[in-house]
Amino acid sequence: MISRRQAVVRTTVVLVVTAGGLAALDKFLAKTESGEMQRAASANYAMGTRLLAEGKATAAVEPLRQAWVLARDNAGYELALGNALAATGKTAEAEMRITAALSREPNDGEANLAAARLRVREKGAGEADSFYHRAIFGHWGADGAAQRVAARLELIELLARQNRRGEMLGELISLEEEAGEDRAVRKKLARYFLQAGSPARAANVYRQLVEKDRLDGESYAGLGEAELESGRYREARSAFIRAAMHSPEMPIRAQLELVDMLTEVDPTPRQLTSAEKYRRSSRILEWVRGDLRQQADARPEKSSAEIEDLLQRADAALTGKTPAAVSNEAAEGLLSLAEQLWRARVQAFGEAVPADQEAFRRILEKLAA
Repeated sequence: MISRRQAVVRTTVVLVVTAGGLAALDKFLAKTESGEMQRAASANYAMGTRLLAEGKATAAVEPLRQAWVLARDNAGYELALGNALAATGKTAEAEMRITAALSREPNDGEANLAAARLRVREKGAGEADSFYHRAIFGHWGADGAAQRVAARLELIELLARQNRRGEMLGELISLEEEAGEDRAVRKKLARYFLQAGSPARAANVYRQLVEKDRLDGESYAGLGEAELESGRYREARSAFIRAAMHSPEMPIRAQLELVDMLTEVDPTPRQLTSAEKYRRSSRILEWVRGDLRQQADARPEKSSAEIEDLLQRADAALTGKTPAAVSNEAAEGLLSLAEQLWRARVQAFGEAVPADQEAFRRILEKLAA
């Protein structure tokens, strides 16, 4: 028989072993439960992000909310929920989720981009710029370079919608350094340079594009537009013809007709004789005089004594006897008067003209620049 002491020791050992087993079991069960929760969270997140990518933001909210509830320490889940909420117009709750994600990772590129988009939605982009810049310079994953370019493009698109051309140009110059050889990005870059009022930069990018692909009709058409805006009409015509050759389906005819008309009336080429420059200058003055007279007759309440005086001066210049030997100075005098009439026309009646008169508008804008 065992002694009382031995019995106590045996019982103690059994209890210790049992307690250890229960602790191990608890730990195993807790680990199993945690793994199941993580898997469920991951599955909900995958479903929610897929729905969000398909444009089904309302359906995406619930699975993303479940993912975040099951794994509240996952900032990515919370951010995805915030994006889905923002897409459904629930900006107050979206603000809470996105702000929480940012508080954990202030320099996270994706979180700052989400904050920028939310500002655009709820506050008219007043505070969006700073968040876009934080996204551009923030931390991203393995595809960080592409994400930064995409974020900057998104900011440029916002600036374009707001017609903030100066700021837009600054962002485009930065993007030009970042775009690398990505043709799709460089095409957007060229188009936005044109929209920002920098046709020379746009033309430079388009030239680089066609040098790499001589069959790219789209880039030749863009080059034509850039040369046209720069007042380089012969170069524009050449680019438009190449665009038509390589992409015959493109509607180029109207641009070619405009360029031909501009080439015919432009008084600025250096190789023009004084007589030809005088003839073209007379034609421009005659057009702007007739246009301004038509506008003043149609809307007399917007006319003025200044406009009437300018019209009388134009009448005198055009009905007077043409000098036997015209000079460059005589042609410049007609052009100077035409510029004065055009400025008065724009101030009183705006600059819009019928499509078939666009060539004269462009010439006068070029002269007044």
